[in-house]
Amino acid sequence: MTDKEKYIAFCAAHPVPLHVQPWWMEAVSKGKEWNVILVGDSPERIEAAMPFHWVHKYGLHAILMPVHTQYHYACLAPNAPEDIYARLAEALDHRCRTQRIGWVRLQGFYPEPLLQAFRKNGFNVSERNTYRIAVIPERHELPELFSQNKRRQLRKAQGMSLTDLQAKDFYAFHKECLRQQGKHIDYPEEWARAVLPEAVARGEARIIGAQDAEGRTQAAMFLAWDEQWAYYLLPTYHPAYKDSGAMAWLTNEALCIAQEKGLGFDFEGSMTPSIASSYRQFGGKPETYYTIEKYYSPFIQAINKLRQKL
Repeated sequence: MTDKEKYIAFCAAHPVPLHVQPWWMEAVSKGKEWNVILVGDSPERIEAAMPFHWVHKYGLHAILMPVHTQYHYACLAPNAPEDIYARLAEALDHRCRTQRIGWVRLQGFYPEPLLQAFRKNGFNVSERNTYRIAVIPERHELPELFSQNKRRQLRKAQGMSLTDLQAKDFYAFHKECLRQQGKHIDYPEEWARAVLPEAVARGEARIIGAQDAEGRTQAAMFLAWDEQWAYYLLPTYHPAYKDSGAMAWLTNEALCIAQEKGLGFDFEGSMTPSIASSYRQFGGKPETYYTIEKYYSPFIQAINKLRQKL
């Protein structure tokens, strides 16, 4: 069996979060590559797994986050030994040193023992924030979480109806919304066609839109979930209807879907102050996750520092 096949079998026995499920890794890595680091006391017994996405960059490989994949995880089997985090961090470092990996940048919810192991192996660790609602109240109580501004927007959007969209229609709508704002979409249509329908077909997502009485889509989002959280992915609204309250209404509907499934809600928070403020106004509470980064190539490090200055 290949490492990927072993990981697929591991995930069948030990459910893992959405962003590192094998089908997600396969879909979001379309046209690129992904693999997995496995650690265990024998080839047959996996104690921990760390999938990763890699790209070819400046003549070397880089381990980076896939497009629109917010979190990375180290996945542990039950009763994994205490030294598993140290072994996992060492295995990642060894892989990078022996396979021409020039740069690693990952982010996710890493436990403190794993962060310590990353630091010991020369990785820089920094904090980021997302915004989450761990327990969602029922529909009639939900607006109590919202700020006065969000409640006002919600009232303005009365009369909207919820619709399910096809991936191609969602992509076209998202692209047009951004074009109207003078922006460019940051993911290809091939990515949308690979990820969105697969998630919906697996019963792990919906592509939802807010339509007005005339049948015009005013806002849309890709809502995906796993066994614990629903994720607020790719939200967008048409600027012609920016004051209609459609985006607040659609977010309220997404929260209701998550509540009905018994899930928490993750806004996949932004470090941009205006976006973070909006998530807080929906009742999202900040939660820390971490970025780990290490350069194995001084050349790539110099290039990235130069790009940051421009």
